[in-house]
Formats: sequence, structure tokens, C-alpha cells
Amino acid sequence: LASMVEGVLAVDKELRVTFCNHSFARTVGARIPVPAGMPLLDLARDPGLRDVLMTVLQTGHPVERRIQLRAVQAHSFEVQAVPLAGPSAHGALAILHDITELERLERVRKDFVANVSHELRTPLAAIRGYAETLLDGALEDLEHNRKFVEVILAHAIRLNNIASDLLILSELESGGQTPPKRV
Repeated sequence: LASMVEGVLAVDKELRVTFCNHSFARTVGARIPVPAGMPLLDLARDPGLRDVLMTVLQTGHPVERRIQLRAVQAHSFEVQAVPLAGPSAHGALAILHDITELERLERVRKDFVANVSHELRTPLAAIRGYAETLLDGALEDLEHNRKFVEVILAHAIRLNNIASDLLILSELESGGQTPPKRV
């Protein structure tokens, strides 16, 4: 437990520290070693962590929750806490896993999907609009019908290029061969 990358904290039923590994101490900015018996509030003044541990102590059931520790600005942690019961004392054990990078990647993925959706809708709207115009009578307009079909073709090529770029990106992420260049 002492050498784990994740922060590990054990407390007794009065929320006094019974064990704290170096990762947890570094995360909350505490001096190492953390003395046994130190009140949790002296080690980490964080209501989210305290609430998780109190819930485990009161219910006797495991708790899993995402929190942001005040001591570590802009970092998110997934906390898994379980009750500890021994012959002489009861308490709780919490393991903190830093998920900051995972959350950042999730935001990047959501932004990417939103941008791709926008990039797909623009040419699709143009294709649909020009096709509807042609069907509504512009086919007989010899002066403009060819121009409308050329616009539809240009947007269809744009859609094809977007799809090709997405395939290339997918191949690069999976470590495979790059597909042929786009048209």
C-alpha cells in the first residue's frame, strides 16, 4: 500500500488517520510521514473526502464518488472507499485515483464530436437545399440548374473528404496503415 501510485488513506471511526501512503500525503501537501492518530481535518480539509468516509462509516457500505480535492486545484479524483473492520477497531479505507487526464480527454472527445457534427451538417444542408430547389422546379431553369448540380457535387466531395479524414484519424489512433489520400 505504501508504494502505490494511487493515494491510500485509512481512518478509524473518529476519522483519525491510521494509515496514509506517500502518494496521498503528497496529493494533499502533507509532511511525510503522517503521524498515526492525526485527525483527518488536520491532514486534508476537504468536505468531499470527509463526506465519503463518513458515509462509509455510517452505512458500512462501499462508496465510489468523483471529487475535487481543495488541496489540488484543477485535479479530479475517483475515490473508492470501503469499511474496515478488525477485532479491535472499525474504520474506513479510501483509495484516490487521479482522473484529471481522463476527464480532459473526455472533454476533448466531446468537443471533437461536436465539431465533426457541425462540419457534416453544413454540406448536408447545402446539398439538401439545392436538391429541394431543383425538385421544386429549378430543373427546368436551364440557366441555373447546372450551377445547382455543381454546388451539390462540391459539397458531396467535401463530405467525402471529411469522411476520409475521419478514417485516417481512426487508422492513426489504432496504429494501423494510413488509408489512401482523399479525393
